[in-house]
Amino acid sequence: ERMDPKTFFANERTFAQWQAAGMLLLTVGIAVTKLEDSFDTDQLGGMTVIGCSLVIMLYGLVSFLHRLKKIKRKDPTGYDDPLGPVALIFVLFAAV
Repeated sequence: ERMDPKTFFANERTFAQWQAAGMLLLTVGIAVTKLEDSFDTDQLGGMTVIGCSLVIMLYGLVSFLHRLKKIKRKDPTGYDDPLGPVALIFVLFAAV
């Protein structure tokens, strides 16, 4: 039996949104880092934002692969993740 295309593409769209958010933060982090010639708190802040962006993109990938496995097995539950996005928001606030 085939998997439902709507479910598969919804998982892909969610993955793409996480990657887009990570790329946006990566761009901001690189821009902040490149604005300063000497190493100071601005560069450290930019590097922290870069690290957070990589964590967000990695989280999106792990979440995508986890849900893809569940979709292929046709598991009826376990697709939600109430803690992941909240934890990532706290990480971003700590970085800023």
